[in-house]
Amino acid sequence: MNFNNQTLYKPIKTNVHKIYPVDFQKFNFKKIGYFFIIFSCILPIFISLIFYLSFKITNPNQTIPNYVSLIFTILQLILMSCSFVFLFQKKDKEFIYSSAIGFFSYFYSMNLVGLFLGIIFNSIGFKGTTSDLITTIVANLTALLIALHFSPNLLKKIKITFLKDWKHFIIILLIFGILTYILSFAFGIIQSKITPNSNSNNQNALTQNVHVWYNALFLFILTILTAPLIEEIAIRHSMTMLSGNKWIGLFSSFIYFAFMHIQSVFDWSHITGYLGVSLGFTILYYYSNFNFTYTWICHAIINFISFVIIIGHK
Repeated sequence: MNFNNQTLYKPIKTNVHKIYPVDFQKFNFKKIGYFFIIFSCILPIFISLIFYLSFKITNPNQTIPNYVSLIFTILQLILMSCSFVFLFQKKDKEFIYSSAIGFFSYFYSMNLVGLFLGIIFNSIGFKGTTSDLITTIVANLTALLIALHFSPNLLKKIKITFLKDWKHFIIILLIFGILTYILSFAFGIIQSKITPNSNSNNQNALTQNVHVWYNALFLFILTILTAPLIEEIAIRHSMTMLSGNKWIGLFSSFIYFAFMHIQSVFDWSHITGYLGVSLGFTILYYYSNFNFTYTWICHAIINFISFVIIIGHK
């Protein structure tokens, strides 16, 4: 592999970058991107913080009133819909038939598919870890199918990365995979000092009753096979593109990735633990020249390691 003229701080040059370069001007920040960042990122985070402080949600095991979560979900749906309509009016089919649609397919699938299945499962008395895992898997698959349908180039990027850029892929993934794990471990230590003897609500919800074999299987499907791919398409790839500015996009995706893991229960006391791994993914995404295939596989590997540790402790 030839790294001539390659510096440590510059993204690598690959076949994917040459054939499918990320065009940040398509959603120029000053004309379009600013609206997306404000309504889809800044305002939801701000409202979540207000709720967190207003209801003094400081105990990781504190039960959140259903109406609080409902109000937040409705407000977020309104904000995301405003962002979606704005982008559609500005770019029309260019927006719909681009990988940028991945962000909205993920958000709407997680909320609407989750709501639909939640109602069905509750009506038949099917509750708990198993129903939550199945609901999330179905929502992820729905979002993934929508994103791939409207942007077939996503699969082409993955194929080119595996077939033509595999040397770059293996070396960069190894280097930055180790870096990401170190960052995750370091931020995890900081998190343990902030919230000793407690896991995040997100982790608790996923790992309850995981000693049951089918829950462990569903957890594997979710955390290794489905979530890493759709999350990297939606958050790292789509969000960065929709920002219309690579630096603003990278920072926004870095923060939003951590936020989305604590938003549903306003678990702000545990966000530090997610910032470490998000930082590693963001650095890798930049250095791979904005190729989500790198962060997808790295994400899946990190999750697999966590999965093995969790199962081992159960």
